[in-house]
Amino acid sequence: MTYLASLALSWFLVSFEPLQMVWDNIAVRIRPNHLVNYIHAGLGCFKCMSFWSTWIITGDFIQATIVSFIAFIIEECLAKIK
Repeated sequence: MTYLASLALSWFLVSFEPLQMVWDNIAVRIRPNHLVNYIHAGLGCFKCMSFWSTWIITGDFIQATIVSFIAFIIEECLAKIK
C-alpha cells in the first residue's frame, strides 16, 4: 500500500461523518473510562488513524510511522493556512 493510499484511507475514516457518528454512539453506550476515551479520541485523530490503519494493513512499523509523520505535516500546513 502506498503512502498516498494510506493517507487517503485515514482521511476518509476520520472525515466520514456517518462513521464518526457510529463511533460516537458506541463510545456513549460503553461505560466511560480512560481506555474508551483514548480509543474514541484516537479514532477521530488524523495522525493516530493514519498510524494505526497503516500498521494494521501493511504490518510495517516504519511505513506506519512515515505515514503518520506525513499526516502531521499536512495538519501543520493546513493550520498555517487558516
